[in-house]
Amino acid sequence: MTENNAQAVIDSALKIGRPFKLNDVDAVLVPQGMEIKTFPDLHKEEEKAPQLLKQHVVLEDIDSLVAYYNRFCDANSTIFANTDSGNFLAVFDYHQSPSEPRHGTHRASYTCPKTPEWSAWFANSGKVMSQEEFGLFLEQNIEEIVKPAGAQMLEIALTLKSKTNIDFSRATRLDNGQTQFVYVEQMQSSAGVTGELQIPDEIILGLQPFRGSEHYETRAKFRYRIRDGVLTMSYNLVRPHKIIDLAFADVRKKLLENMKEGQLINGKPTH
Repeated sequence: MTENNAQAVIDSALKIGRPFKLNDVDAVLVPQGMEIKTFPDLHKEEEKAPQLLKQHVVLEDIDSLVAYYNRFCDANSTIFANTDSGNFLAVFDYHQSPSEPRHGTHRASYTCPKTPEWSAWFANSGKVMSQEEFGLFLEQNIEEIVKPAGAQMLEIALTLKSKTNIDFSRATRLDNGQTQFVYVEQMQSSAGVTGELQIPDEIILGLQPFRGSEHYETRAKFRYRIRDGVLTMSYNLVRPHKIIDLAFADVRKKLLENMKEGQLINGKPTH
C-alpha cells in the first residue's frame, strides 16, 4: 500500500459517523456497506425548523395561487399548466439543472372550477327533450341567452311549456333564420284551433366557463323532429371546447403576467 493510498483510507475512516451536508440535508456515512444515509433527526434537539419542506396546498382561486406562488417562488420555481384538466401545478423547489436536482416536495395547485351555468348548457347539449322539457330548460336558463332578446325567448319557453294538448303538423324554414311550427290545439267540445310558433334556428349565449373568468359568446343551434304530431327538440353548442381553451388561456395569461420569477410551461409532471 502506497503512502497516498494509506492516507486515503485514513481520511475515509475519519469521515465515518461525522455529519455532513447532502443537498442541504444532514447526513452521515455509516460503516455497514459504507452507505450514505440522510439523518433528518441528527441534532434534533438543536433544530428549530424542519430539514425539508413538504407541502401541497390546494387553492380556490387564481388570485390566491398568484399570492402564494409569489411568496415562496425563486428563479427555478415552475408552474405546469394542463389545458385538458384545467389545472395549474406550481413546484417551488424545482430542479435547477440536470446536475442540480431538487426535491420538488413544496407544491401548490389550482383547478379552474366550472360554473353551474356552463355545466348546465354543456351537459344538455345534444340531449333530445320533449316540448315541455325544452320549454322548462329555456325558462330556467334564459339569463345566458344574449340573442334573440330575452322577452322573445321567454314567450317561446312559456308556449312550449303550457301548450301540451297540441298536435304539430309541419315546420317551415323562414327567410329570417327562424323555423315556423304550425300546430292544432285540441279544445273540449269544439273544433281544434290552429296556431303558429316561431323559433330561431340559432341562439347566441353569453357563458362564463370558469368561476372568475370572462363571459364568452357561444352559439347553439336548435334541432327538432315532428313524429305523429309530437315535437321533440334539442340544441347543440358549437365547438364548446374552443371556449374552454380560450378561457383557460386567459387564466394562464393572467398568471404569467403576475409571476415575480420562475417559469410557466404547458404540461404536467409525471410524479
